[in-house]
Amino acid sequence: MLDAELNVCSEGDATEAVSLIEGCDPPPQTVVLDDTCTQKVLDVAAQRGVEVVVATGDGEYVKQPTSVQVRTV
Repeated sequence: MLDAELNVCSEGDATEAVSLIEGCDPPPQTVVLDDTCTQKVLDVAAQRGVEVVVATGDGEYVKQPTSVQVRTV
């Protein structure tokens, strides 16, 4: 989890991304995952105001929030 100045504000296992996003205060601006981005990660990121999610791949999204950019590497 990175803030607006790209400082690390929280880190942990990719499998715990949802709870890390929920528990990060203030909310991160960017989330970097060493995993596939899931629908649940996108939903929580949108609720918390995350702007960008960087992941190793795209999951299958039923509905992709327009407020969150997903970038894959």
